[in-house]
Amino acid sequence: AHITGGYSFTRENDYDPNAVGGAATQSGVNEFTGGVSVERDLGKVHGTVALELSRTTYTDAELSDGTVLSMKDRNRTGIDGRLRLGYELSPALIPYVEVATGHTFYDQKRDNSGYARSSQNYAARTGVEFDLGEKLRGEIGTGYEFVDYEDGRLKSVDAITFNGNATWSPRRGTDVDLGLRTTIQDSTTPGQSGWVEYQLTAALAHEMRDNLVARLTGGTTLRDFSSGQSNETVWVAGAGISWAINRYLDLTGDVEYERASGGGADDRILRAGVGLTLKR
Repeated sequence: AHITGGYSFTRENDYDPNAVGGAATQSGVNEFTGGVSVERDLGKVHGTVALELSRTTYTDAELSDGTVLSMKDRNRTGIDGRLRLGYELSPALIPYVEVATGHTFYDQKRDNSGYARSSQNYAARTGVEFDLGEKLRGEIGTGYEFVDYEDGRLKSVDAITFNGNATWSPRRGTDVDLGLRTTIQDSTTPGQSGWVEYQLTAALAHEMRDNLVARLTGGTTLRDFSSGQSNETVWVAGAGISWAINRYLDLTGDVEYERASGGGADDRILRAGVGLTLKR
């Protein structure tokens, strides 16, 4: 059994599809997550049951003229459940099937434009888990996801999904991580329901010394709008380093460059940050 929890704070970018046009300060996004999962093996059959909760709240946006715009109509809570069954063909290969469903509850029955955006989602996936020892492990799968909105004026959004991750270690002390993810995002534009995001990520980590790890990261996100709006692509590249001060504490530093193009956007962002990682 596993119990998870987390919190993150981000601020929406000016090129985000839900960003407020002309805002001096975009809305801040608080996201709380939690979940519980139980895994059980019955011979060659591997089963997983999971329940996940999320809570997303938005701070006010400030317009260029100093006016404050409330974003409380976007606050929402989500609950999702999934069931996965896999069959062990060998210790290295486990094909699986998975079904999932969930519901998103908005705090306000209708948003500021009069649309009821609470929704029900359904998904089915199939794929394979693989574990070829220290050199290569992960999983890859494809499926179908469907989101139906409470407001009849909002079209349902569906997509063929691709999800997976893999870790490859070409040599001791060097790891390459690849990730593939498909999600459906809610829109705030009147009359539009949402869009599909396809995200591909990659990371290279190399142990330069026993207590020093260098990283290179990259990724791209394609936003596919079904409303006829031009698709948008976001590119990200970064580098970082982790220094193990002692067995319990790591000091990290990262720099990242991000660019968005398409959909009328041509934005560039440079980020830099430092952090601490506690280990036990």
